[in-house]
Amino acid sequence: MAKLLGKEFTEQADEDKKMINPVVAEGIDFKVPSDGEVIYRMRQLAKERNISYTPSFEMQNALNSYLDMKGLSDPFNEG
Repeated sequence: MAKLLGKEFTEQADEDKKMINPVVAEGIDFKVPSDGEVIYRMRQLAKERNISYTPSFEMQNALNSYLDMKGLSDPFNEG
């Protein structure tokens, strides 16, 4: 969106949703995924594609916290 409308407009619209169409603003729900969620998805993709992927120590800790919070297991440890 920044390429189309410009970085300045994008930053202002992020802070003030009155700058854009109210119907569009209502439909925008931007959520930055946690590190653990990102690593979980990367592990899923790596398993699907038979790629050896080992996250860094910090990212492994983030993954472990995410797995505990969501009650999930590491994709590489699943049968």
